[in-house]
Amino acid sequence: MNIALDHLGFLGSDIGRMVDTFSKLGFQLTGPAPLDPGTGTDVTAQQSAHVIFPGRYIELTAAPDCPADHHLAPFIGLSPGIRLLVLGCADADQERRRIRATGLEPSPVHEASRQLAYGDGAMARFRWFGLQRECLPGTLTGWVQHLTPGSVFDPRVMRHPNSVTGIDAVLLRRARLPEGLAATDGGTAARQDENLPEDPFIGGLELAAESLERCRAVLTNNQVAFSDLGNELQITAGDALGAELRIRQRA
Repeated sequence: MNIALDHLGFLGSDIGRMVDTFSKLGFQLTGPAPLDPGTGTDVTAQQSAHVIFPGRYIELTAAPDCPADHHLAPFIGLSPGIRLLVLGCADADQERRRIRATGLEPSPVHEASRQLAYGDGAMARFRWFGLQRECLPGTLTGWVQHLTPGSVFDPRVMRHPNSVTGIDAVLLRRARLPEGLAATDGGTAARQDENLPEDPFIGGLELAAESLERCRAVLTNNQVAFSDLGNELQITAGDALGAELRIRQRA
C-alpha cells in the first residue's frame, strides 16, 4: 500500500536530547518551537523540531507536561519511537467526510499554527484532524492541509549534511492498514518487515541520500554507530529515537 505521507512524528520526553540525536545523524533541524494544535488545550505544552524534505518532513516532538485533554496525552509514557502518522490532503473538510465514509471516526477539524524561525519567519498555519479511536496501535493517525506550504517547505532548510533527500518508505511489522489510509494517487510506500518489533507500529524508515559516502563520513565523524551493507547504511532504533533507519543511495 502507498500512503499520502505528509509527516511522521517521533514522540519523546526531552526535545533537546531528540534534536541532538538527529543533529548527530546529520540532519539540519528547524526549531524547537511551541506548536499550537488549535484544540483549545495548552498552547505551550508541545515543543516540536522538524527535518524538512520536499513536500514532507520528520517531526520531533515532546509534551511531557501536557494536560489530560491534549491530543498527545494518550501516547505519553509509551516507548520512544514514531507515534504520529500524518497524511496530506488538499481540503481537510472534504477529506474528513471521505474518512468518515470509510467507517473511521475523525475528530473535528482544528486550526493549528507555529512560528517559523527560518525563511520569511512566517506563522505556519494548518488545518488538521485526527481519529477519535486509534486505527494503528499506539499511533496518532491524522490528516493535514497546509495553508502556508511555501513558507514551511523552504529549500534552504532541506540541505542536510548527510545528503538525505527524503523518505522512500515507512516500515511496519504488519503491513495491513485500513483502506481509508491508502493514497488515491502516488504516495509513499508502506512496507512490511517481520524483523521489526511489534511496537512501535511504525518501526523504521527507508531514506534516500544523494551520497552514501558523505553520509558515512558524517556518521563516522559524529561517532554514530551504523552497519555498512555497501549499498545501504543501517542505524538501529536505539541510536535513532526508536525507529530503525535504512539509508540508500538515490538512483
